[in-house]
Amino acid sequence: KVYWVEHAIEVVRKSVELPLITTMASSPPKTLKDLFAVPPSMTRTKWDPTAHLIKEETCRGCFEPLQKLRKKCGRCRLAYYCSRDCQEEDYPSHKEFCLEYKELETAMLKEENKLRSGGHFRPENIGHFWGLLNSRDYCRARYALAEHILHEAHSDEHQRMYELGLSHFWELMRLIHSDNMGIRDQFAFILLTLNRDEDAYNFLKWWVTIDPDGTYDWGDVPDSNEGDWLWLQNQDRFEDFMQYVDEPKYVNLNFLTAVVLIKLRIVCQFVRVREQMKMLRQFFATTFASNEADVVKDTVQLYAIGGNDAFVGDVIKTQRRYAKLYLSQLLKNNEVLVKSLVNPGPLRKIGYPDSYSRGSPEEAFLVMNRCCRLFARTPGAREMVEQMVGKKPTYNTAQLSPYAYR
Repeated sequence: KVYWVEHAIEVVRKSVELPLITTMASSPPKTLKDLFAVPPSMTRTKWDPTAHLIKEETCRGCFEPLQKLRKKCGRCRLAYYCSRDCQEEDYPSHKEFCLEYKELETAMLKEENKLRSGGHFRPENIGHFWGLLNSRDYCRARYALAEHILHEAHSDEHQRMYELGLSHFWELMRLIHSDNMGIRDQFAFILLTLNRDEDAYNFLKWWVTIDPDGTYDWGDVPDSNEGDWLWLQNQDRFEDFMQYVDEPKYVNLNFLTAVVLIKLRIVCQFVRVREQMKMLRQFFATTFASNEADVVKDTVQLYAIGGNDAFVGDVIKTQRRYAKLYLSQLLKNNEVLVKSLVNPGPLRKIGYPDSYSRGSPEEAFLVMNRCCRLFARTPGAREMVEQMVGKKPTYNTAQLSPYAYR
């Protein structure tokens, strides 16, 4: 019985990696194997933030998993194939990305070699690249390459491509500590796509707390290497994010949208924990005497999630409340964005804008374009928005304000 309890604790600890049980079995499982394997009689609906991503290397031609690397595109070195036949068959589809990737990579490496030969990558320059006028062409070239990779990642939903594009953005923000290129607006959404919610929250909190006086003085970048995490760590993503925002009406729309998603994903995780605990209680009730069952259940809950049913319920209630409050603030700051999350059609018609102003449809388009898949794949997100704006809201996509950011 001690082993059973330990095993149950481990299962609940890992519940954030388990599917969400939406329909309980007609009768409780009889063995631990039945409980944790979950027999076919139980209907399960997966909620895995990365379920849509291609995580293992697959052949771009036939999409079968690669047992071993057989062929790689010689130009871009990013497309893998199981045979020459698959590579030749896929080339018409791969060609456009491949040629442009090679062109952008060559341009970036050319600019990088210029800077390295001129000593621009000295430690005292790291973090201040935008102030070195000769370095801006390199920064723009690397940004263009990252955008091209992420466009392909968004199309194919391949985890490795998202991580590669993220690594370029990551390094650009190390070189340009003040992020003059606006990478921060996309960064958290990429982290959320990769199920790195804690990193996303640490990053967002850093940005809203680093400059409370509005002096735009971020200080020097600590000694670091490419790939080092430069922002906050181990922050509490369960806390109220808005306590760190001085003027809610001026909060970065991308940041607040990302925090709404973080809160809703916490709710999903704890709903899954609650459902898993229901199954554990069913099992304990049929395995132990009634007094033993309560002790075992309480022990599992305490050690696995740090609390009892009331604790789990409070987390779900609090995080939903935060999500609703932040959505209400988004509705005040940009009504079009919130309405487009359930009715994106009219906004998509305006096309990708060259500029935007605060609160404009153009700003809404940019944010919606970055977060719409994440919202669609987060259980309960659409329903929460619909409660605020209805199932088919209408909105005005008027022309650009003359006071646009370019």
